[in-house]
Amino acid sequence: MKDKLNTAFQSITATDELKQKTLANLPLRQQKKRKPATKIIYGIACAFACLLFIAYSTYYSKAAYVDIDVNPSLELTVNPFQRIIDVKAYNADGEEILTKLSLKNKSYQQAVNLLVAEFSQEELLTPDAQLAISVQTKKKNAEKWQKNLEKQVTTSLAHHQQTVNYQVFEIDEATKTAATIEAVTPARYLAIKELQELDETASFETCRHHSLSEIYQEIDNCHQKRQRKQNGNGKQHKEKTTDSATESKTNNTSNNEHHREQHH
Repeated sequence: MKDKLNTAFQSITATDELKQKTLANLPLRQQKKRKPATKIIYGIACAFACLLFIAYSTYYSKAAYVDIDVNPSLELTVNPFQRIIDVKAYNADGEEILTKLSLKNKSYQQAVNLLVAEFSQEELLTPDAQLAISVQTKKKNAEKWQKNLEKQVTTSLAHHQQTVNYQVFEIDEATKTAATIEAVTPARYLAIKELQELDETASFETCRHHSLSEIYQEIDNCHQKRQRKQNGNGKQHKEKTTDSATESKTNNTSNNEHHREQHH
């Protein structure tokens, strides 16, 4: 039986034309079968690439600027996930701090704690020092950021057993921009502007190299000088008024005596 089947199939032959048509149609059928799968894979790849782009763009978008000044002056750029995406030093002391700490991709709470620890180790948080932290973000979130920062600073200082004068405050975009132009922290910018109102010789160039506490001390000195000057002017005016009154009284007495002599 097997031999009969073999003999029957051997008698069947295909023409050359039939073979060529068969070979030509075979790849087309395979392509038709593969095409839907290729489209699906391509669509998934595009969607995945879009998701990666959105995630990357969101992670590296800027949600807030946190500036820290105690003399090392630093700027932390924070993303919507409250992670540090960029760090900048305003001065040489700040650059030295950044060589010792890795702050990128850490939460801003972790960054503040690490900085307070480093400031403490470097003995920068002395009783006469000034620690200033400012935050610039969208207005609706500013108060929340300020409170969270203040809470973190208080906790970190207590943890490291540090007693120092500090302030945490929010600033607007205009102040942040002006401070960036002068290459100083917003706290230092506002302090120098206040000093310039009291001392016309003060400039950003001469003041940027002084610590924040030194600038505040100079502001206090200027206020004291102005107060002494006002007190001195007031005293001189009082003395002048007293002298005028005495002179007027003397003249009136002389005139009265002269008048009495004429009657006599």
